[in-house]
Amino acid sequence: MVAAKKPRGQAPYEPTERDRKLVGLSVALGGTQEQIAATLGISSMTLRKYYKKELEHGLYDANLAIGTRLFKKAMDGDTTSCIFWLKCRGGWRETDRLEVTGANGSSMQLGVTHADKRIEETIKNDPETRKILSELYSRTIGNGVKETV
Repeated sequence: MVAAKKPRGQAPYEPTERDRKLVGLSVALGGTQEQIAATLGISSMTLRKYYKKELEHGLYDANLAIGTRLFKKAMDGDTTSCIFWLKCRGGWRETDRLEVTGANGSSMQLGVTHADKRIEETIKNDPETRKILSELYSRTIGNGVKETV
């Protein structure tokens, strides 16, 4: 009589539908492959072998599902969803942005010049100039001009 061979090592890994959903969601939420593998109790190599589709499509699938729901809400007239969609996808924004660059798009070099120092001295030593600047500052900030320092 021949003795039956004993199985060697662990049983082959069998992914479950629950684990597939967990991997896809973990990818969508920014989990690393190492973190996901550790959660499942498998190696990163096993994770890549059995969950290639979920690793490649988890973020896209989540964005598609959420985007579909957002689009439906916007199309049903939900104002917040409409505004959010137009800001993210339609290029809308609430404020204008002004970007200043140097010649040919290079960065600008700023520094205090001799004239700037004279202006500082005048402001420091002349109460009337300080009063005028203070009023001007109050009016411009009061009219929605943002202070930039």
